[in-house]
Amino acid sequence: MRGLTLMELLIVVIFAGLLGSIVIGSCGGCGDGSGAARAVEAHGFKDVRLGDHPWWACGKGDSHWNSYEFTAINPAGKPVSGAVCCGVWAKACTVRF
Repeated sequence: MRGLTLMELLIVVIFAGLLGSIVIGSCGGCGDGSGAARAVEAHGFKDVRLGDHPWWACGKGDSHWNSYEFTAINPAGKPVSGAVCCGVWAKACTVRF
């Protein structure tokens, strides 16, 4: 088995960089919190305020940087807090209390 030549290695590195840019760029609004806030509001909550990224509240398929702790007012008018955990692409957001 032979090793990669310098040119082959350069091509692999460039291809990996382009692929990574496409993957990150196709993420849309990942990390800006808009999807997370919409997910909480879809359950009837008002005055949604997003906080830090939760370390232990979310599952394996969730993106840490696209998930948030939140506080809000529930439909009964009571203050609540929890985490909204979002995936990167196909996985939607999950609201956890």
